[in-house]
Amino acid sequence: MQVIDVDSHVSVTKGLEGTPFQVNLLADGSHSIEFNRTTVKFAAPNGTFPRAGKEAIAARVFWDLDRRVEDLDRDGIDRQVLIFHGAHVFYEADNKVAIEAARKYNDGLAEMIATCRKPARYLGAAPLPLQDPAAAADEAERVVNELHMPVVTTGPNALASTSAR
Repeated sequence: MQVIDVDSHVSVTKGLEGTPFQVNLLADGSHSIEFNRTTVKFAAPNGTFPRAGKEAIAARVFWDLDRRVEDLDRDGIDRQVLIFHGAHVFYEADNKVAIEAARKYNDGLAEMIATCRKPARYLGAAPLPLQDPAAAADEAERVVNELHMPVVTTGPNALASTSAR
């Protein structure tokens, strides 16, 4: 039986150049993410996050897929579905910015997976720019057919954020 973790957050660090999406990496592996005037900081004491009943994990595993494999092996996980953090949800941005950021984010996630040591261990979950339903449908088709990511996902705040438009 294969064990698949379907709720594993990832911080995309590739392909975001030229967007208002910024990831700042620190020497200890911690990082911060900024998008649309919102900043999320992942600052871990001594570069590690404690886990109840399990060995602590290095902060860098949020963006270092090669290092993450060690944790997968130790925890008995065969594959992970890599999903965005709350800061990766584009729903509060205007349509043009959201469409471009989602596309570049998805390209970056696909590149991170493809260039890591064990790409078969990861499944990318692509966020979509839901404030533009046609663009979201186009992006869903693109990530499945071109980027070979079998999962699209929405944030829990999709309805509230997009219904206000």
